[in-house]
Amino acid sequence: MPQQLEYDEQGSTFYYFLISFYGLFLLPATYFLWPSRKKAAGETGLVCQCDPCRHKRVRLEEEQPRETLWIITRVAVIAVLWLLLAFMLYKVLTAEVSYEEYDPFSILELNSDATMGEIRKQYRRLSKVYHPDKQGGDQDMFMKIAKAYEALTDEVSRENWIKYGNPDGPQAATFGIALPSWVVEKQNSIWVLGLYMLVFIIILPIAVGTWWYRSIKYTTANLLIQTSQVFFHYLSKPRQLTIKRLLMVMAAAFEFNPQYSKLLPPRPSDDEELTELIHSRDLPHLTVKVKEPVLREPWAVKTSILIHAHLGKVGLPPATLRPDQKTVLKVCPRLINEMINILNQVWIYARYRPSPQVSTPPSQDVYESVMRMSQMVVQQTWDRESVVLQLPHIQTDMLRHFRTRRRNITTVEEFVAMKNADRRSLVRAISDEDYLDVMAVCSSFPHVTISTETQVMDDDDRHKVTAGSMVTVTVTLERVGLLEKYKVDQESLLGSGTVSLEEEDDPVINHNNTVVENVGAGEKGKSQRPSWEKNKKEETEHEEPEEPMEEKSGSVSEEEGGERESEGEVEGGGKGEDEEEEEWQSLQETMKIQQQKKKELGVNKESHPVHAPFFPEVKQEGWWLYIADKRRKEIVVLPQRVQGLKSELTQDLQFQAPEKPCVLRYTVILTSDSYLNLQFSTELKIDVSQRVEVKGRSQWAELEQEEEEEEAFEETESEGDFSDLSDSDS
Repeated sequence: MPQQLEYDEQGSTFYYFLISFYGLFLLPATYFLWPSRKKAAGETGLVCQCDPCRHKRVRLEEEQPRETLWIITRVAVIAVLWLLLAFMLYKVLTAEVSYEEYDPFSILELNSDATMGEIRKQYRRLSKVYHPDKQGGDQDMFMKIAKAYEALTDEVSRENWIKYGNPDGPQAATFGIALPSWVVEKQNSIWVLGLYMLVFIIILPIAVGTWWYRSIKYTTANLLIQTSQVFFHYLSKPRQLTIKRLLMVMAAAFEFNPQYSKLLPPRPSDDEELTELIHSRDLPHLTVKVKEPVLREPWAVKTSILIHAHLGKVGLPPATLRPDQKTVLKVCPRLINEMINILNQVWIYARYRPSPQVSTPPSQDVYESVMRMSQMVVQQTWDRESVVLQLPHIQTDMLRHFRTRRRNITTVEEFVAMKNADRRSLVRAISDEDYLDVMAVCSSFPHVTISTETQVMDDDDRHKVTAGSMVTVTVTLERVGLLEKYKVDQESLLGSGTVSLEEEDDPVINHNNTVVENVGAGEKGKSQRPSWEKNKKEETEHEEPEEPMEEKSGSVSEEEGGERESEGEVEGGGKGEDEEEEEWQSLQETMKIQQQKKKELGVNKESHPVHAPFFPEVKQEGWWLYIADKRRKEIVVLPQRVQGLKSELTQDLQFQAPEKPCVLRYTVILTSDSYLNLQFSTELKIDVSQRVEVKGRSQWAELEQEEEEEEAFEETESEGDFSDLSDSDS
């Protein structure tokens, strides 16, 4: 049967084709381009009104019109795209139907049950009306009427109509193409070919090549590959990495190299202004004379000066160096995260693929120095300064009241834990409005409680850790504000009277982040030990009776590895089917909850805004979670980035237990990336027992030996058959 192609003359089919692919592009584009409404996380009833905070809010509001214009532009583009889709839908709905089923009754304007006499009568009437020789006649309509009459009166034509749908019999197979006919017309062939070459031979390769060329220059953290290489080169060297050294390495990022990036362009006034800063005494920690490659480059030295000027609170020219400093500070958090990732790579190489270049894994001190560097950049302070200076209106000359013979307030939490009257009297040099600003910032300071659960996922007894097993530590983080933790009423901050500090004792914060009241005045003459030593001794006394005597006698010192004798064979008697089913259901529910929390964590990265008036952007709280051996200053589980901690969050940390039985004493540490020297930790004690040999191991070995012997026998037989065949052929 012959075949022929039919092109879309009216264009309706082409619009169906176009709408299908256009919708695949428009729906995801609308989802990603539609501006989302940002919600301020962690808002409290108090808002800091200090001058730096107000200036930062004004500056961000001044930059808001640019964002508003960008949002309006995106909404307008999306609206135009949807209007184009509506136009195409309108064209489809109003287009003429190009195919209709052949119906001779409808052509003759008759019902399907008309008699032969009615058919002849209607044919004669319509023939007179549409005959081409008459005035107003229509030749095409006359031919249709004649063909319809023949289909109803002639037996052969009627049979063809009923069987094939056409009185002329079977027709050629037609295939519709969703393209208008003008695409294949000869006079338009040059234009169509030119458009094809422009799109598929010029535009598409250029777009793909440009995307590929740009993508291979950057890492997954959207940083230049050269930056990661520089970080790896200097962070993998087995030398002491102080904070000054780490600042120099961070300043050598290629994001600030004018040949690779336009973030920090060179200015004509750089030589004069930077030289003045170098020779001034405002930057005592700055080191300029460096002979190492990259670190000695002019752009790296300029970046280092800008960072030191920020940490030293040195004013810069507002038209030149100040905008450059803001640009550098905005990139610093990503660079510090990349430095942590590079340290993780060095740790992995040193542990599993040691080489002369990478032989020693980074210590805990190096990791914490990099983390502390992030805190310094956000809070515009050096690490050795008092953390109380993060609070507004607190000056250096006021610190002498925080550390006296009767009290030692060194952290913000200790300051909040004081009684309201004592706290107000301690900062009596500031006004009531300034004191409210101080408490507003204290309300945003976090306190995180860490709880852990140790388990082995693949074992029957998940809570028993054996030698060589993969240990999963499920860490639950619960965050509250300091005012909420110590139940400080915001409305009564200024309501109570002032109490003399000499009449009442201040609370002391022990190492477990709990408040312990000092002893009364009548007990001052007695010899007192520090409260944290008391708590430690009490905990030891409570824990010792709970340990079985066999474990004590069979254990050795922790320094010698903490090896213990094997516990013997497993006791007989398995669990019932109901208990196993309950454990299985509990395991499935736990895994679902963990997966859901991880999914929510990946989507939402907003937590609580940080009080950082000198940081150019709005900073959200971020954390690093890891496990360390404090005694050896070693990292056990590499730091993981934690974001989205609003109230509660769960994270899994995994590591392999030692191959020998021992008692592990590690520390789970949560370090802030925004607040100076803010770190929470909890002790992790894991009793690693002897690996139990499964009964029937010898039987399995015998079965394996028998299978190997059978395979060897079959191979010898097959070789003998082949030798017989070769002899017969010869």
